[in-house]
Amino acid sequence: MSDMDKCIILRYGELILRRANRRKYEDVLEKNVRKMLDEHGVKAIIKRIKGRMLIFTDLDCGFLRRVFGVVSVSNAYRTTRDANKINEVVKSFGNVKTRIKFADKMKEDKVLIKNIESEGENIVNIDVYPDHVFVYDKKERAAEGLPVGSEGKVEVIVKDEIGLLAALLMMKRGCAVVPVVVGTV
Repeated sequence: MSDMDKCIILRYGELILRRANRRKYEDVLEKNVRKMLDEHGVKAIIKRIKGRMLIFTDLDCGFLRRVFGVVSVSNAYRTTRDANKINEVVKSFGNVKTRIKFADKMKEDKVLIKNIESEGENIVNIDVYPDHVFVYDKKERAAEGLPVGSEGKVEVIVKDEIGLLAALLMMKRGCAVVPVVVGTV
């Protein structure tokens, strides 16, 4: 890891509730994310950490907001857990106020918080993990739901907009949809 790596943070919500099957759902989500990256010709490294999926690439991947199972997306920078390095990244966002969140709330580092500069009106988020820190300014809402393919396959008769909507809603619940087109849509 260099001093500062550009990455994309994908957050997933409902998958956390799946307990024993969580890994299965995460695997399906990662497969869907990899497929979407491949379809757009993006070479990237994917890593998972505590309820997050990290995509390491320098390219813009706004299309990942359309992947079912992803709740929100942020373009971020990963750096080491060092106040000077964090301040360097924060300064790249301009004159900003910081909002710091620790992955392990029981191990909040008061010294680190005290040494991070924070002034200005716009907010930059800092997520602190034991080995690294992520700095980002926005959380963009994504498709939500469950990963497509995690709940089986269904056929949907599509003959009008209602059929399209039904297919979309089934996909949001994790079904792999096989459309059967009847007439014109």
